[in-house]
Amino acid sequence: LRTKVAVASRDAKHNAVRTFVGVDEVHMRRLSQLLPGELIDVVPWREAFAQRVRMAVAPANIARMEFDEGQRLAQVELADTDAARRLLEDQAHRQLVNRFVGGRVDLSIIAASA
Repeated sequence: LRTKVAVASRDAKHNAVRTFVGVDEVHMRRLSQLLPGELIDVVPWREAFAQRVRMAVAPANIARMEFDEGQRLAQVELADTDAARRLLEDQAHRQLVNRFVGGRVDLSIIAASA
């Protein structure tokens, strides 16, 4: 399982990811206790829809993406990797991608050329 947390700061002088993780990763250890066995990614919040899509599907690699930021829709073709296959096989994970980006992301895998 993988959890993604997007964080932001109203003060540009503060690194939101570093602040969230905490000194000696104390906040991350606490979060890991609450979510045992999950990989946790802490990423900076991005307003741009395409950037949120990229963060949401990581570690899968995007081969091609078409999107309509106004409608918050994206068609994403992922490179054929284990990470992409796991993402597509897990309905709950695909739903979390949509929630993370605040829109609809249609995912598919593009076959590697021989």
